[in-house]
Amino acid sequence: MLPLDQISGCVFIVTYGRSGSTLLQRIMQTIPAMCFRGENNATLEMLYKSAARAGMARFEYSQPDNSPEHPWHGARSIAPQQFSLALAQVFINEIIRPDPEHRWIGFKEIRYDQLGDEFVPFLDWMYQTFPNPFFLFNTRHHEDVVKSGWHVKENRSNLIEVLEKMDKRFEHYSRKRPDRCFVNSYAELTKDPKSIEPFFNMIGVRFDHQKIMQVMQKKLSH
Repeated sequence: MLPLDQISGCVFIVTYGRSGSTLLQRIMQTIPAMCFRGENNATLEMLYKSAARAGMARFEYSQPDNSPEHPWHGARSIAPQQFSLALAQVFINEIIRPDPEHRWIGFKEIRYDQLGDEFVPFLDWMYQTFPNPFFLFNTRHHEDVVKSGWHVKENRSNLIEVLEKMDKRFEHYSRKRPDRCFVNSYAELTKDPKSIEPFFNMIGVRFDHQKIMQVMQKKLSH
C-alpha cells in the first residue's frame, strides 16, 4: 500500500489505440521510483462515474428532510470528495499496485474516445483527486494509425473523424491546464527522443538520455 500523501506525483498517458503509447509507457518507466503500468480496461472511468453519482445523490437529490421515512434518507451525509479520495487509494492499491519504494505512479489508457462529453469532467476529476497529477497526451499521424491491422475492420473516414476529435480535445485540455499537460507527437519522439525532455522538466524529474535511447532501440513485442 502506498498512501496518497506519500506519492510524489502521478502521470496519466491519455491517447487512442495504435498511437505508439507503449513506447511512451516504457519511457516513463525510466523515471526513478516510478511505478508505471499499461492499460487497465478503463477501470478508473468506472470509479469516476461512481463518484459522480455519489455527488449527484448528495447535492441534487438529498433533501432537508432527513427522516428515516424519506426516500433519500442519509444522502445529505454522503461525502463525495472523501469518497473520491478513497476510490483513488483503492485504485492505486489494487490496480496500480506499487511497491513500497515507489513514489511516482501512472498508467496509460487508450479508451478515452468512448467518454464523449465526459472527457473533460473525467480529467478534471482525476486532477482534483490524485496527488500532483500530470497528463501526457500522445498523438500520431492519423494515416499511420488507420493503416494499422488493429483497425482493419473499421470505417476509415469514421476513424479519422474520431482521431481528429480526440486530438482537438487533447489540445483544448492542454490549454486549460498548461502547467499540467504535455502533448507528445509520436513522429517527433521517434525522430528525436529529446522532444519529450520538456515533459520531464515539467514534472521535475531527470531526463536520462542513455536509458531512453536503450528503450528506443528495443523492438516492442506487439
